[in-house]
Amino acid sequence: MIANADHSDITARSLWAMCLFHLVYVWVYGANNTLCIIVLGVSLDVMCVGGPCIHVQRTWTDFQITSHCIFVVAIALSLFVRFYELTIMTSAVLFFSVWYHRNREVFGIISSLDSFFAKSFFMYALVQMSRSPSPTVLCLNLLFASVTAACFLATYLKHDAAFYARVHPLGLHVCPGLWTLLVVIFHRPILLEGNLRPLQFPGPW
Repeated sequence: MIANADHSDITARSLWAMCLFHLVYVWVYGANNTLCIIVLGVSLDVMCVGGPCIHVQRTWTDFQITSHCIFVVAIALSLFVRFYELTIMTSAVLFFSVWYHRNREVFGIISSLDSFFAKSFFMYALVQMSRSPSPTVLCLNLLFASVTAACFLATYLKHDAAFYARVHPLGLHVCPGLWTLLVVIFHRPILLEGNLRPLQFPGPW
């Protein structure tokens, strides 16, 4: 969609207020995933970075957007198993990543926030990897971490739009989404448990 001049009266302060409200809503009331997704969609359609939107946004069916769907599954599953710290972090990553890609990777405050939450989530996943409950899960964690890091470096070093469009959604949306599912299924909370236990391999996995 192309935003029109009616957006010009939306101030930067109101944009940030709306952003903060919806992010907090996702964190606090994450159990209502359908409503959160609707609120997120409306927010992304009416807000833009640094002023009026003057570019064509990506459609919701673009692979840069639909490749986030595994994160939605991970959020729902984390709520079901009460893995709330993962719910909060994944929701933040999903929110800013979708916003960033809907507006075609415009550099600014949103791109910085997207980068911050994504890298913080990657570090969290690495800590979770050190708590892998079995050798098999450890190997899967290493695989997802390696693919994610390799795809990030490849797209960062090779400034090619077509290459980015192919590699980024697979390596930095689908792969981390699967990695998040792995953590939800086989791992336990760190922040709410407050226990950084070492590697333990009690089971047959």
